[in-house]
Amino acid sequence: MGAGEIDSTLIGRGRPVGGLHERRDDFAPKTGAHRSEGALMDLAQAASYLGTSERHVRRLWQERRIAVVKVGRRVRFTRADLDAFIERNRHDALR
Repeated sequence: MGAGEIDSTLIGRGRPVGGLHERRDDFAPKTGAHRSEGALMDLAQAASYLGTSERHVRRLWQERRIAVVKVGRRVRFTRADLDAFIERNRHDALR
């Protein structure tokens, strides 16, 4: 390998490449892709599902008002947990 060439075997392993950390996200699901009922949602997707901001969803998680799944350092949400949160916070009309 000559000067200035990047060793492609190092990309995606969290190792410095050419002085920078490079990461490949080929394995990540694309936004808008078809998801099954059991799929995990990231913070942005959960906020969109609830119709609120990412900051609000983060606060709900930090206050333990909404369940999360930890995948390494990342926080993910299930549709079932979001639906349970909605049901717990439902207030029926008096009439």
